[in-house]
Amino acid sequence: MPGEHETCVWAHKPVAELKGVLGYAPCLESVAAAVIAAGDAADPRTNTLKAVGDYVGTPPANTVAPVVSGTASSGSTLTATVGTWSGTPAPTKSVQWVANGVDIASATAQTFVLTAAQVGKNVGVRETGKNTAGSVAVLSNTKLVA
Repeated sequence: MPGEHETCVWAHKPVAELKGVLGYAPCLESVAAAVIAAGDAADPRTNTLKAVGDYVGTPPANTVAPVVSGTASSGSTLTATVGTWSGTPAPTKSVQWVANGVDIASATAQTFVLTAAQVGKNVGVRETGKNTAGSVAVLSNTKLVA
């Protein structure tokens, strides 16, 4: 086993052959990701497989919260403007409408038509940012439905 920062050399193996063995690297114990580093362009046998560790990126972080707008009365439509997120890789975003903090079944679009069931409740959205490094949920402002 090479040292922590050493490179496993796959002598006499061109890059094309190495691409098929990235998932099998006996000299890299418990490494989730590997990268082929270019060697001498004229001699592909000098290419190496370098461990880059367990890549997960940076967790999502909400930089601008989602905002709910519209008239809060039965029969009216509320609109959620999604927030802004940072993170690597870029987070995917999803929206779930909530009434008094409880999920409203099947309400995952950016617009929501209020019904009599929401009258007297505070309605808003919970937006979730998710990537390989984690998942974070934030709440929008709420509207009291009349």
